[in-house]
Amino acid sequence: MNFAATVSFTMKNGKSEDYKKLYIELKKVGLDHELEGGQRKVTLPETTVYGKYIGESVEAVRDHVREEVKKTYKTLKLSGEFFVAVGGELTTWGHNTV
Repeated sequence: MNFAATVSFTMKNGKSEDYKKLYIELKKVGLDHELEGGQRKVTLPETTVYGKYIGESVEAVRDHVREEVKKTYKTLKLSGEFFVAVGGELTTWGHNTV
């Protein structure tokens, strides 16, 4: 089944280059800070990434994404916290700038 995951994260004592490196590494595991929707490209709010996954269950995808993010933090020697939300087959998103 198809699923969509959204991750919101913090970084303790993170510098600008740490955030850039984290975004690059998260993109490698399917989580991106920029999305394409319809006719436009959207940049998500800071410290938010989104990705689409195929998995057996919403719980399995959640656990997979959580482990990938955890490994990425450890690889980059970063610390902080993150929140993972996964939706099922019928997911959608919207974006506004105010």
